[in-house]
Amino acid sequence: METKAHNVAVGAFILAGILALVVVVIWLGRGQFGDEYAYYETAFTESVAGLKEDAVVRYNGVDVGHVKQLQLDRNDPKRVIVRLEVPRDLAIREDSVAIVESEGLTGANYVEIEGGSPGAPAIMPRTDPPYPVIASKPSFIQEIKEAAPKLVNRLDAVADRASDLLNAENRKAIAHTLANLTVASDRLNQVLTTTDDTVKRVGQLSANVDGIVAEARGEIKQSLEQLHQTLATIDKAAKGIDRLSTSADDVVTASKAQIAESGAELNQLLVQSRSLVQNLTRLVNDIERQPTVLLFGDRRQGYKPR
Repeated sequence: METKAHNVAVGAFILAGILALVVVVIWLGRGQFGDEYAYYETAFTESVAGLKEDAVVRYNGVDVGHVKQLQLDRNDPKRVIVRLEVPRDLAIREDSVAIVESEGLTGANYVEIEGGSPGAPAIMPRTDPPYPVIASKPSFIQEIKEAAPKLVNRLDAVADRASDLLNAENRKAIAHTLANLTVASDRLNQVLTTTDDTVKRVGQLSANVDGIVAEARGEIKQSLEQLHQTLATIDKAAKGIDRLSTSADDVVTASKAQIAESGAELNQLLVQSRSLVQNLTRLVNDIERQPTVLLFGDRRQGYKPR
């Protein structure tokens, strides 16, 4: 009996030791788990329908954590505060932004954190409140949902304006305009046909002009050849004139020498003529004074010995 009681006591002691070891391991694990993760909060003013606790948190498309809690802001019921659990060593920048995204039209929602710029300072992580806050913005689908009612209202306004525009009076005006367009189209076709005929005539005229130009070119070429021949003849005549001018210059030079020689002889003849005239003048004067001198000679001469 004592042996059985002793075994029970030993078993209870071993079981208590095992339980104590499990508690220590769990406590150490919880402490280590708390040291490995940090918490951040973000707030959304739009609907977060489909986002649940334990939903995935992604950083630039990579799974990094989970959603730990969703709660309404007591001060602003339009805001939903979402607590995120991510690795402690994850560098989240001050310009990072949280967005509620969806896996697809029917997929689950998750929180996407867009990484900020490398130069932005990092948000210091915390494991106890108050938790650091990550800025948020609506997703593309949320923006479409918010813009859809405004778009529908604008479409309604456009439809109303279109209805006003397409009243009976405007329809008549449009029909009249279309009829005028039809008439204008017919006239345009006639003008185009006339234009085609004109183009053909212009083509024929161009061909005729080309022929005339070719003939004119031939005549101009022939005239240029005749002009060239005429210029060659004129050049030969000019050369003959040059030779004639040279001969004339030689004749003039020889004539100048002969004229000079004749002038000298003429001067000598004039000198002799002057002397003769003087002698004749003296003779006439002597005859007038003594007419007998011509008949009897000068009787006043003295005795001349023999």
